[in-house]
Amino acid sequence: MFLSDQGAPAIPTRMIAGLHYLKHLYDLSDEQVVERWVENPYWQYFTGEHFFLHILPIHPTSMTK
Repeated sequence: MFLSDQGAPAIPTRMIAGLHYLKHLYDLSDEQVVERWVENPYWQYFTGEHFFLHILPIHPTSMTK
């Protein structure tokens, strides 16, 4: 039985796909791509954010789980 109110909320697909694309494009590690995401409003918009954020979007280990 699936219950949507249990467990951690899902990370948006656009965020994960965008971060993996940027990681591959610039040959970065998981930690580097997440750190650069915080500094770059274009990357944030590309991954689906509407406002500039100053916090990490996800923990870097979430990209490999």
